[in-house]
Amino acid sequence: MTLYVVKSLLDERGFDRIDRSSAVILLPLDQMELTQRFVERFVSRRSTVVAFGSGRLGGQTLAAGLFSDWFALETNATLDLAGPDGDLMAAMVQRIGRRAVPLLISLKGDMSAREAVTRGLAGVLVAESSDPLEWFRNWLGGRDLQAFAAAASLLRVGGGDALERAEFSRLFATGVPQRGLKQFLSKESPDFSEDFEVETI
Repeated sequence: MTLYVVKSLLDERGFDRIDRSSAVILLPLDQMELTQRFVERFVSRRSTVVAFGSGRLGGQTLAAGLFSDWFALETNATLDLAGPDGDLMAAMVQRIGRRAVPLLISLKGDMSAREAVTRGLAGVLVAESSDPLEWFRNWLGGRDLQAFAAAASLLRVGGGDALERAEFSRLFATGVPQRGLKQFLSKESPDFSEDFEVETI
């Protein structure tokens, strides 16, 4: 499996190319050239996206972060929620469901990264000026990238028993869960770091 790390400006065509491989994409939000059409394409993606936000985030950029599968924010990040547009409101509702309603009603402007994590709009705080790939490798730890992508895909499409059974069967056919269990029973730390290659674009 390939982990794409975006380090140059990414437009819709570039995203379309890497999305076709159904990989995992580590995407610093400041590397996206966003339009409303791109956000719509982003929502219908096949790949798993881990968005990485820093600085001031608002509009289509923030919407893309909220629509991602996992949203990491640097501690210095600020979310600009003043007068959110349709995409941003839809992203907030998709991310936190009914909890978005009182938040949308009471929005007055900026929200800190810490509050965004507390309210469920983002998943994790990252130290300021962190390298996204280094952070992701540490965060991934002993988890398998393929299992992470499978879980994210099930959550994104709403899962369902039949789909979950099929996905778990596919994962067991790869042998990854068995390897993890064997390492656990041997009291070894799971290590799947060699199971994926990193491609920088």
